[in-house]
Order: sequence, then C-alpha cells, then structure tokens
Amino acid sequence: MENSPFLGPSFHPACREPWTIFPDAEKNLSTSFCYADSPPPASSNGEGLTCGLEALDRLLGELQPSWLTVFYGSRCCDELAHLLCVRAQLPRREGGLGSHVVFIDGGNAFDPYLIAEAARRCCTHPEEALGRIHVSRAFTCYQLHSLILDGVPEALHSFDPKLVVVSEVLRLYSESDLDRTEVTAMFNQAAYSLRELAEEYGVLVLAIHRSKRESCLERLLLSRANVVARFEILSGALRLTLEGHPEKPRGSAIAESLFGAGHSLDEFLSEGVAVG
Repeated sequence: MENSPFLGPSFHPACREPWTIFPDAEKNLSTSFCYADSPPPASSNGEGLTCGLEALDRLLGELQPSWLTVFYGSRCCDELAHLLCVRAQLPRREGGLGSHVVFIDGGNAFDPYLIAEAARRCCTHPEEALGRIHVSRAFTCYQLHSLILDGVPEALHSFDPKLVVVSEVLRLYSESDLDRTEVTAMFNQAAYSLRELAEEYGVLVLAIHRSKRESCLERLLLSRANVVARFEILSGALRLTLEGHPEKPRGSAIAESLFGAGHSLDEFLSEGVAVG
C-alpha cells in the first residue's frame, strides 16, 4: 500500500497505520449512547443490515447492500453509525453482514469508545470489533474527495467490507474556500461515486450529515440516495422521518408518532421503546 491515498495526513493521527485498532478503547467509555444490560438478540433471515433496535428496524427495515443510505440531522446519526459499524460484523442470521467495515471520517467523528459500548451490547470483544473497522480521516475537501473516488475502491479490494461509512460527508466541502461552482461540481461527482460504488461492489454505503439548514450540497446528496432518514431531537424526544426508501412509501413514518413525545432518546436506546 505504498501509493495508497490513506498514507500521509489523511489517516487518524493516533494510528500507526491508516487502518487501525484502538487497544485502549475500553477506557473512559462515552455515556452518550446507552444500552440495556441484556438486550434481546436481533435475528434476520434476510441479506440486509439491521439496527438491533425494534422500533428503528420496523421503520427502516433491513438496509441492503448496494444501497446508498443517508442519515442526517442530529448527533444521533453519528451514534447509530457507530452501532451499525459493530452490527455489520455480526453473522447474517443475527442481522449483520458478516464483514469488516470501512469508515471515512470527514469530521473527526469516529469514537472508539462508542464502538466499545456497541460491542458490549452485541456481545463482541471491543478490541476485536475495532480491529475490523478500518478508519481513514480527511482534513480537507481534496483529501475527502480523493478518499471517496480513489481510496474507497482500494479499500474494498483490500478488506472486502460490506459496509462503508462516510461521516460528515458535506462538512469539508461546505467549509472549503474554493469557488462554490467548483465545490458543487466536486461534491456532485463524489455523491455520484458513492451511489455507483454501492451498486457496483454490492456494499451498503452509509453517509452521515449533521445538518441544521438546507443547502445545495445537501439536496445533491439526498437526490443520489436510496434511503433517506432525518433525525431530530425535539424537547428531548427523538423524531425520525423516513423521507425516502425503495421499499416503503416516502414519508411513511415519523418517529414521534411511534415512540410518543414522553420518551427521551436515552430511554429509547436503553430500554427499546416499542412501536405502537
């Protein structure tokens, strides 16, 4: 991998290699993502990836390889992405994909402590789970662009993952000082590439975008996606709107009506609020 785009400033600064394991991930665990002590095991007879959370799985269904899926809105998107990074490693009979994961970090979002928490929920050793997640970090829109167009295909050949996560996919493009026309053209190419990679390689591509306002780049991203889910925290309650899905009607469910306004996000994640 001498000529890999993952070498140099694009990989996580704490790593010896661009795709790495975090041996101290069990220390000082984050408390932002709470789980039940003994969650019920998830099961699946399908080929897609499940969240292992009953309400979310009923809403989203199985996220299939060959789909470009976009979660956008609140910080909850990042937390669910970390959970899916671990669940993707589970056998298919348990709702996983039985594979390694590639994580492209476009916003300093990768948190090994969240991975460790998710691993415990899934009865997996944290170090083993982290060792199957291959992380590369971008610090400029050019680096992120190169990772999406050139680095991800290389990683697909090297690690044969069935899940590719791109965190904060819009951030570096949006913050760039480049001409807006050039940035828009670059991101349009990147979004098209993500959709094409999903279809050509049969992988689930999950793009995360923490958004507070609509933008041209956001519209481009959503227009390329197979599945679009928006997450919001309103008065301490989770509102999840399914805005696009190839197997479900657009706008078919809003989480507020599923979970009830009295349930907090932590309560939902830790106690598994049922769909009503």
